Amino acid sequence: MVQHSNLEAWRRFVPVLEPLVATGEVDGQSYALMYDRLALAEMRPQRYGSQVTCQNGEWVVLNLEAPESVEERRREMGFAESHADYVAGFKSMPC
Repeated sequence: MVQHSNLEAWRRFVPVLEPLVATGEVDGQSYALMYDRLALAEMRPQRYGSQVTCQNGEWVVLNLEAPESVEERRREMGFAESHADYVAGFKSMPC
């Protein structure tokens, strides 16, 4: 429910949930999605590359922090697919 909530809820819960990812009490992928939403809402780069937008008829990843290490960060959070595969999956979707 918090995942699709609002900025204030994300600000409240992201710091609380982060340490719970390490213990396995919170799903890393769910945390990462919320982290990225919050980061972009606060005009900061997203960390896990989960948020995309349509620009000029093509899906593109929004402002990404340190793209060279995004795969490692995604693995740490338990994403099943690589960032490259994630982005490629959008190509079959209308933009």
